[in-house]
Amino acid sequence: MRRKIGLFVGAVLVGAVLVCAGVAFAAPRVALAADAMASTSIGPTAAQIDAYLLSKGSPLAGQGAAFVQSGQTYGVNPALIVGISGAESTYGKYCFHPYNAWGYGDYTFLSWADGIAAVTRCISGHLYFGAGLYSVAQIGPMYDQDGMAESYWIPFVSGVMTTFGADPSDCRWSGVFPSDPTMWTVYRFRNLKNGYYLWTASDAERDNIVATMSKTWTLEGVAYRITKLTNTSPLWRFRNLKSGFYLYTSDPNEEANIVANYSKYYALEGVAYNVSRSSGSPVWRFRNLKNGTYLYTADANEKANIVATMAKTWDLEGVAYLIAP
Repeated sequence: MRRKIGLFVGAVLVGAVLVCAGVAFAAPRVALAADAMASTSIGPTAAQIDAYLLSKGSPLAGQGAAFVQSGQTYGVNPALIVGISGAESTYGKYCFHPYNAWGYGDYTFLSWADGIAAVTRCISGHLYFGAGLYSVAQIGPMYDQDGMAESYWIPFVSGVMTTFGADPSDCRWSGVFPSDPTMWTVYRFRNLKNGYYLWTASDAERDNIVATMSKTWTLEGVAYRITKLTNTSPLWRFRNLKSGFYLYTSDPNEEANIVANYSKYYALEGVAYNVSRSSGSPVWRFRNLKNGTYLYTADANEKANIVATMAKTWDLEGVAYLIAP
């Protein structure tokens, strides 16, 4: 199952053995996997990845979103996958096979995004995370068995992760981005007991839920990011006092009506974050026809899937609010 491959380090050709290619993957994990929940390690944004790769003259520049998306899907810090590309091919400059910047056996990928997804999925599978190998120091000797893991691979990949503010001792990722005073990063949680949803832009609330309520709430990942300067309308958060589910509204008339007429049923917890009511990308609101709970999504694919396959359970109420660029 192990294949001998070539590896460029600068201009020096060496041999490297990669354990990953040619083995069966664990089934893809719905974002985010349970073991990723144990980590609140910081991961780079797509823009940070692109800027870094551009500074290296890498053909991977522009693939930041693909790194982040795969990281969110499989619970792997994208900084690790960027670092591996640097160690194995000088960030895609010297590839033995098309779009294979990771020394990934004899594989030829259809695109950079295809390669990013394959390597990220591999790291999340039974050989690495599934075997309890979470740190760069643990992953290195398995990934690169050429004898250079200790002297080159581990220090190099760790250095790249540190550059992004990521933690080389834990490469799992629950989708946490660095704090940005100009942005809100909104995280979506799902209640494991009753299927309710919670959205928060509070790093403190996110960390508290992950640390103390992981048996009840699972972090599904980043729902969306919001630019503070262009989104100025408050989004109010209500909690149902009987069932505990959450309702969000940016409509001042709906907010006033709930406060005036439904205070026995809903507690106003305050403004969750700001959104737009005039322009931007839509966030749709669904109401569960069985238990009255709400689901909000900015993902057009998720919205279409719910409408097509879950119409008996979820009723599309329309656009709840907008997210301005």
